[in-house]
Amino acid sequence: MRFAVSRHSETLPSELLALAKRWHEAGQTPYAVLDGSMLAPVELASLARTGMRFDPALAGSRFEAYGNQGPLICAVDFSNAHATLTLLRVTNGLPCLSLIGSTQSATTLRKTLIWLAEAHTEGAPPLHCRFADTRMLPGLLRSLMLTQQVALAGSIATWAWIDRDGSLQTSTLPAPEGAQERQDAAPFTLDAAQFAFMLSSAEPDMVFQMLVERLPELVPDSAPHVFYGRLAQMISAAHGYGIEDLPDLFQYVVVGLTTQVHFDQHPALAPTWQQLKQGNARFGDLAEQWPDELWQLLTNPAGVLALAQPCDRQANP
Repeated sequence: MRFAVSRHSETLPSELLALAKRWHEAGQTPYAVLDGSMLAPVELASLARTGMRFDPALAGSRFEAYGNQGPLICAVDFSNAHATLTLLRVTNGLPCLSLIGSTQSATTLRKTLIWLAEAHTEGAPPLHCRFADTRMLPGLLRSLMLTQQVALAGSIATWAWIDRDGSLQTSTLPAPEGAQERQDAAPFTLDAAQFAFMLSSAEPDMVFQMLVERLPELVPDSAPHVFYGRLAQMISAAHGYGIEDLPDLFQYVVVGLTTQVHFDQHPALAPTWQQLKQGNARFGDLAEQWPDELWQLLTNPAGVLALAQPCDRQANP
């Protein structure tokens, strides 16, 4: 498996120890959350040998069948260097490790995670919210409304995760004074704007996986998080031209990776962007119609800076 995620920072073990110390001082128990779908049974067994027994977090819920392939949870002691290093070894370069500081029991915490795992949207069956996938977690936390943050804060004081660049990031959930515990009667619901935000946040990873499967030669072996940033920038630019569906976003990125960074600024492409704005065509179809001369200009570094007049004549024979 390849992900747009870099390997862990070398300072991560000491950062985790310092984080756990702060949590203990605040009366919080550190729990590790794993996305079991990214780990092999032998890796979970190696964690168990260090004393870290990870159990399915969604047992007793509609997602119970996921078992060890779903979210897994375990209280951890980061003063145990061997256990910490083993945990970091098996998760290195995988978007599957986050940490929760909680003042509640493991049973109460699981109830909250079960609540979060079942995301309701308008007019559709409930979805599995993959909070254990750290590609999804930051966007999920940013998308929450205050009432939802408070609902989580009843069991989760702080949620930390290993970010794409291998660094440790934390989010403290705001719990106003007098906040009540999460109410089971109110399901976790994403409105249209939240759902759209989550989908948009996932696009660079979806395009990355498409590249890995179809054009792996375009995916660099080093600094995956840097490449992710490049993909995110290109996708943002594509949205600016009205490109929304995933196949066309993928095609736009492929053009960007095989020509020039600012290929979209070439004046010869103005008719393409105008047609997209008018909703008359799709980007992939228009790109297939570009003449060879235009592709050569886009591939040539000097071509991006060429004057519009000759380009227009080639692009509109």
